Amino acid sequence: EVEKMSKSKYNVQTPDNLIEKFGADTLRLYEMFLGPLEQVKTWNIKGINGVHNFLRKFWKLVHNSANMFIVSNASPTKKEYKILHKTIKKVEEDIERYSFNTVVSTLMICLNELIEQKCNKREIISDFTILLSSYAPHIAEEIWSKLGNKTSITTATFPEFYEIHLFEEEVNYPVSFNGKMRFQIKLSEYDWYVIYLFILFFIGIIKNITTSNFNCSTMYPFSNNSSGRGECWISGY
Repeated sequence: EVEKMSKSKYNVQTPDNLIEKFGADTLRLYEMFLGPLEQVKTWNIKGINGVHNFLRKFWKLVHNSANMFIVSNASPTKKEYKILHKTIKKVEEDIERYSFNTVVSTLMICLNELIEQKCNKREIISDFTILLSSYAPHIAEEIWSKLGNKTSITTATFPEFYEIHLFEEEVNYPVSFNGKMRFQIKLSEYDWYVIYLFILFFIGIIKNITTSNFNCSTMYPFSNNSSGRGECWISGY
């Protein structure tokens, strides 16, 4: 049964017990995670353990079994950059919409992916900590200090999103004739020049087929600039 909290009904729940058991950061995160800010939410603490585990996993990512702080100074991989920057983009968009519950959800997804990559790189952890700081300020401030920063995380600049980190190195492009896919070609997503030449090349083939001048006497190498490797295609000239 759901009813309003009221002193007269003696059903008011103070945050003191939850803070004592889980900490203020967990309570703060959980309140944001319950749902959209403008909607009425039913107070139910059954899901608070999930939020608490999220913070515990973040702590374990940057601490060893002896609770010693450990981060790597190695450069992040392309995969790790992609995980971080798609999170920055989503968090920025959700903040603009005051959709704080989806911000928390996005941070949870990001952390799980970083754990899967076993990533505790300083650059990634620093930006992730800043993203988290508005929602779990106490743990964020402590980790920020352990990262060697002398000023408060509240003065840190919000991470900047770079779209280039979201590009795939190679993408399979389908090639179709008369509405039916014939084959696929693997190209760099941002190598538009190669794609442009590829389209012109096949326009030439189709033109020669329709004018009955098509022959298979000549082979031309078609090379991707980024890799230097090429494939041979039949020319209609």
